[in-house]
Amino acid sequence: MAIIVYSSEKDTDEQRLLERISFTDTAICRSVDALRRRLNIPTDVRKIIILSFKEHEEMTRIARLLELYSDLLLIVILDHDGPETNKAAFGLRPRYIAYKADDFKDVAAVLQRIIHYYG
Repeated sequence: MAIIVYSSEKDTDEQRLLERISFTDTAICRSVDALRRRLNIPTDVRKIIILSFKEHEEMTRIARLLELYSDLLLIVILDHDGPETNKAAFGLRPRYIAYKADDFKDVAAVLQRIIHYYG
């Protein structure tokens, strides 16, 4: 499995996430263009994308990009809980949605299950 983490900037939330998922190799993308380039690299394995958003506009740009890819497995991490944000997140069809206020144990568990099931 190829695991890609999208986070526009390095912060303590990202560090906590990376500590929880340290059992696997990850590639980190800091921009939509970097994510696009990473997704376009040919590979024989499925890609798991962990998306960490700070702004609704950022999610909208990523959503437009991800419409081009049908075989991605997504985990979405949101900055806050709100009806518009949740609606947009569910539109991405993720396997799991988490919030930055959490400790990311659940994200690590879901990631392990995805790797086991699809790996």
